[in-house]
Amino acid sequence: MKVIINADDYGWDDETNEAICKLLSQNSIHSTTILANFATKDSLVQLRQYPNISTGIHFNLTEGRALSKKEDIYSLTDTDNNFYPLHILLLRCIFGLIKREHVLTELKTQISFLKDNNIEISHLDGHQHVHYFPIVSSVVAKYAKPLGIRKIRSIYVYPANNLRMKFLKVLHFFGHKKFNQYIMPDILLSSDFIIKNDNINKDFHCIEIMAHPRTQNTEKCYLNRAQEFENLSNNVVDYKLSKYKKCSYWELNE
Repeated sequence: MKVIINADDYGWDDETNEAICKLLSQNSIHSTTILANFATKDSLVQLRQYPNISTGIHFNLTEGRALSKKEDIYSLTDTDNNFYPLHILLLRCIFGLIKREHVLTELKTQISFLKDNNIEISHLDGHQHVHYFPIVSSVVAKYAKPLGIRKIRSIYVYPANNLRMKFLKVLHFFGHKKFNQYIMPDILLSSDFIIKNDNINKDFHCIEIMAHPRTQNTEKCYLNRAQEFENLSNNVVDYKLSKYKKCSYWELNE
């Protein structure tokens, strides 16, 4: 069974970039996804120093400032062209208040920014899983492949033992058939799950472990990013996965 450990949120800030680059340098992870609207050109130059890793786009519609012009994506952003927070975006998606062409415009802009900075995009996932939101999922499913992206994160999670995981189960139930044409891992697990559990269903061909490492925690974030970084850096997660083959998204079979 193959295992992809993907560090989300590259570009978020210096502490996140430092943590991810350290993990890449010591081969603790082999994949990361980039927040295009937060990443700087210098941070992308730094990322390109690591060969044999997969670098995906962490498609973002919920935090920070959009890369597209306000008049081109006005259904996605406030008056200052900042994205609406997660709960507002979700409600706007449910009630059909965002325009498909606006989602496509911002998707193309974020992809173009990465490609213009010589990042070869291996796969796509969504910041806060927006790629499975209503309307957004339809746009991503229809246009990611023509834009050169053939591999996408599944949000089939196990176990669904809290409200957040149950929400992802619902999104997956309504959205997964749209992505049938894409290559995906079988299941999405957290690094915390790996630490606390010894047995993983061996029937899976490939699992993805989602991590959010940072050298320090932030007050506003519910995730213990510093602990994730420590567990990955000290090979605690690696030890748990020693009998499986770690790989990047590039190695996920066509």
